[in-house]
Amino acid sequence: MNSPKATWCARELREVIHRIGTATATDGESDPADVDRLNEFSVAGAGHLTLEHGRATWCLSSRSWVDSLFGVIADDAVRVLGGESRTRVRACARPECRGLYVDTSRAGTRRGCSMNYCGNRQKKQNLRASTR
Repeated sequence: MNSPKATWCARELREVIHRIGTATATDGESDPADVDRLNEFSVAGAGHLTLEHGRATWCLSSRSWVDSLFGVIADDAVRVLGGESRTRVRACARPECRGLYVDTSRAGTRRGCSMNYCGNRQKKQNLRASTR
């Protein structure tokens, strides 16, 4: 996957997903061009789900496994950004972070993309501010 085209496509897919995800998290409107491009990635993939040993497993086409891989990623983004989880897509509350996540907490009040990184840093910052 070290080809320049694959690298460019990976970056494009990442940015398209991020722009649509940010619009979803902020109750904004997604750019129709971004939605079209995400759908193109999804349709271009030749991957499909199979059931193996009781688990869902992605099978990728050997003829164009990179396109298939991008299709799997795009398909997952479509499921999250257009499915039941879309109301739980959030942007990290930490200003230095541009991360997006699906808030799976029971109350739906999680504010950081990762407790191991942003959430922990935000808690430390809040603690320092309260002790001053």
